[in-house]
Amino acid sequence: MPVVYLHAKTSQIVRFVYSVLFFCPFVLNAQINWDVNANQFEHSMTITCVVENDLGNYYQESISIGVFDGQTCVGVAVTDTYFPPSNVNLAFLVVYGNQSNASYTLKVQVDELVLDAGTLSFVSNGVLGTLDSPFVVSPVFSILGCTDSTALNYNPDAIEDNGSCIEIVLGCTDLAAYNFDSNANSDDGSCISITMGCMNDAYLEYNPLANAGNQDDLCTTEIVLGCLDDDYVSYNFLANTDDQSCVLTWQDAYLTLLESCENTISISLPSGWSFFGYFLNEPLPINEATFCITQEIIIIKNYNGSVYLPEYNFNGIGSLEPGLGYQIKLSTPIAGFHFCN
Repeated sequence: MPVVYLHAKTSQIVRFVYSVLFFCPFVLNAQINWDVNANQFEHSMTITCVVENDLGNYYQESISIGVFDGQTCVGVAVTDTYFPPSNVNLAFLVVYGNQSNASYTLKVQVDELVLDAGTLSFVSNGVLGTLDSPFVVSPVFSILGCTDSTALNYNPDAIEDNGSCIEIVLGCTDLAAYNFDSNANSDDGSCISITMGCMNDAYLEYNPLANAGNQDDLCTTEIVLGCLDDDYVSYNFLANTDDQSCVLTWQDAYLTLLESCENTISISLPSGWSFFGYFLNEPLPINEATFCITQEIIIIKNYNGSVYLPEYNFNGIGSLEPGLGYQIKLSTPIAGFHFCN
């Protein structure tokens, strides 16, 4: 630790400071609240001293020095006499006692911090230290705190570790966040905002960003896949989500059916009145469609009353239309009839 050496100054300054410290202890008492009543003691000794800074820098502010016999203050001084050329603080300390010899405790007060500064051997009428070789008071800086630089509460000013170090726990420390971590004490930027919504992708209300909310209230419409267009064979009236299954329209299905059935479907017609459906996919003149049974046909009628009378070579119907039905009257029954195209 550095030692503060005192260079001699004018005797007038020294005597002035000494007289203030010796004859005006009540001023010091008012400043630091360490009471010394010289009238209670029989003996005294004088000390010329400086305070050594344990951190390697000389003090330049007002520092209090106290001498104690147990809990009783027996001497007090302030090192407020600073000499910039010599870079030292000087104090003149008067110590009292009721015994010719005793051992006392030294303390130093820096602002609100009181530090131990070792012991002092009291000798009645003794003189300790001179301007050329002052007595050095060395306070022990025991600033308690966490000295672990990796801890949450690391104190760079602490000298002695007091076991208070807190391990850093990374996580989200925002109480309003979705992923708030009650164990975390250092935020790592991972906080996620709360987003209300349906989190079940089986429902129409599904929100991929949602992370909170009463799912019974937010997920209400279950997804039903299917064809939504009623023009298609695969139409599903219960569906609410299209699954690209609308492939074959009713019209295309009908035409496909006709094409597949043209050469396989036959009609058996009784004598007298009956009905038949025209299932080919293209219109066909009625006389061409029935020329092979013309001798058995008495009359054919369509849905609006138009007639075909082959006996009179009268065609009021024109052509048979795909998907329409017709009424026919035959003179004799016909089995396995195919349209005569």
